[in-house]
Amino acid sequence: MPPAENRLDLVAFPGYAEAGGDDPRANWVQPFVRKTGCKVHVRTVHSSTELLEVVDGGGFDGVAAYGDVTQVLTGGKEVQPIDTDLIPSYAHVYAPLKTLPQNLEHGRIVGIPHGRGADLLLWRTDLVRPAPTSWDVLYDPRYAGRVGLRDEPITLAQTAIHLGYRDPYELSKGQFRKVVRAAAEQSASVGAYWQDLVAALADFTGGNAIVGAVSARLATLLRADQVPVATTIPPGGSAHSASWMILSHARHLGCMYRWLDYILTGKPNAKSARYLGEAPATPAACAYMSCKAVHAGDQAWWSRRSFAHTPQHDCHDGRGEACVDWFGWSDAWALIRAG
Repeated sequence: MPPAENRLDLVAFPGYAEAGGDDPRANWVQPFVRKTGCKVHVRTVHSSTELLEVVDGGGFDGVAAYGDVTQVLTGGKEVQPIDTDLIPSYAHVYAPLKTLPQNLEHGRIVGIPHGRGADLLLWRTDLVRPAPTSWDVLYDPRYAGRVGLRDEPITLAQTAIHLGYRDPYELSKGQFRKVVRAAAEQSASVGAYWQDLVAALADFTGGNAIVGAVSARLATLLRADQVPVATTIPPGGSAHSASWMILSHARHLGCMYRWLDYILTGKPNAKSARYLGEAPATPAACAYMSCKAVHAGDQAWWSRRSFAHTPQHDCHDGRGEACVDWFGWSDAWALIRAG
């Protein structure tokens, strides 16, 4: 293990490296600082596009990225292979998480799983009746102008699922054109696009959005504010997993490896999972939370979800280099959002 350098610079979404700033109870960074002497500085981001921009600017050691852009990072040589011999806790991570495409590149390990979560269908119970049971409600003209969606290129996968495509992240040019056309038509029915939870809370509380695809964390916050909402996970839905990656120009490798081992130990991994409303990466977390409630080790349950992964030219099937990559998705999303 390299010696600890007394500093660690991370890029992460809310909920992955919390130090009690917004909620004193959500603090698993400070115990790490006390244990290792590594003072942690976190740059919080609210979208994968912002994450890529921040990483490109340099100056950070590690990043917690979702699968929609992890292979943009590996393709751009922004991350380095990880020596898991320096991460004793890695041995206990649920095996299927280790083999997600976002964590491997040409057989080398480049990502350390943090956990996994299913995307939820949420609705205002006082305004949406009957209770929806399918993602198709997001395209129902009855709710035109009051649908809520994340402002991210990967949101296009929701439309691909609606259109019935087998792998919503591996779309040929013809399939992608149909998805973009349908998403552009749907945009007229979207009352709220958001990147941060504060904006999403305001939209669902105020009624700009009364039905939408959301994270478990947002649903928890809405209930805490006594907004009348309910959620379900319809068949054919999507899921996400964040991976910790070491950036190519990391200056504090000793502290970074210590962080990777620490975040996979039971208590901090459980704290983050509870905060996010997700399943932890390791069974060790189950001593500190209800793993059954979040299907932590239920691979049969997770196998029915489409895990977000980076769209690439390689379709990973007989079509070869025929699919639209993330940059094509990003360009198309920008045009949709521009109207």
